[in-house]
Amino acid sequence: MKIRVRKKLLFVLVSLGLFVVFAAATAGSFFGFKLAQNPQLLKNLYHLYVQKQETPELTDEEIVKRIVDETPALKDNEAVSQFEIVSAIREWTFSNVPVVFSDAELFVETVGGVTSAVQIPLSQRLSLFETGEAGAQCGATATTLRDIYELFGFEAFTVNAGQVADKPPQPTHILTLVKINHDGREILSVQDSFFNYTLVNRDGNPLDYFEMLSLLKQKRHQDFYPLLGSAEFKPRLIAKGTEENVTAEKVFANGNKLVSERFILPEDLPGYDAAATEFLTQHGYPANFLYLHLFPFGMHGRDYVEYNAILNKARVITGTWCYRSGECWGLEEVN
Repeated sequence: MKIRVRKKLLFVLVSLGLFVVFAAATAGSFFGFKLAQNPQLLKNLYHLYVQKQETPELTDEEIVKRIVDETPALKDNEAVSQFEIVSAIREWTFSNVPVVFSDAELFVETVGGVTSAVQIPLSQRLSLFETGEAGAQCGATATTLRDIYELFGFEAFTVNAGQVADKPPQPTHILTLVKINHDGREILSVQDSFFNYTLVNRDGNPLDYFEMLSLLKQKRHQDFYPLLGSAEFKPRLIAKGTEENVTAEKVFANGNKLVSERFILPEDLPGYDAAATEFLTQHGYPANFLYLHLFPFGMHGRDYVEYNAILNKARVITGTWCYRSGECWGLEEVN
């Protein structure tokens, strides 16, 4: 009897061993295939390893402390409103997340070997920005602001809007929405850490996201305005060996360079984004950057049910969920 049990156990162990070897070989083959397709991946992984060894990642508490220490408006939370707090956090993010334009190998998603910045922990993302390993476009910037808001106890979301096309150009932009209490009511404040602005009405009070959509739908963008942050110059990360005529403010150990450039909201699109101008005018809207947000198509946050309810309500207000030919979501009106 014992011999039979031992034989069965040996068979199971051998089978398990063969499975592990096969799985490892398959994973190795897949990884090798990905490397063959994209040799830059190995370089990025090596840089991530070196950066991780040289720059310890901050804890959530350390991130909050650093932001508070570097932002005078946050030193005394009782003396400022929630709107002022979230606006100050947006300004810090604007100044500490470098933008990347054409150097795609420096996108934080590319460096991290992922498809979305949300797959990279916030502490690692901030470390990559600080050491000059990576920069961000609007999506990763908005995601970073959302994650920071959550560290400070706010509920926040990112919303992607604009034209979804089968191929470039795809004029889109991503905003951060954060829930705040203002004058006794809860609103979704619009915060853009890419261009460093928030939206307010003519009285200077924060504009709710849904109010923005309603006004834009009526082509009443004159009834509110972008309140720009105090910082107009944003850091831009440039890959090593490119744009040698640029005077760098900082050269990192990896050879990448940091410059500071004036970077503000392009309200009037002509001359800035021809594809966005064409898209908006085709739909009968002014060539104003803000009107891209009448075409929301994606939203993300911690609560799947809630952010989908927000997205559905936005689509009902704008009436634009069928703007792409042959693709309608068939949504019912959301109260």
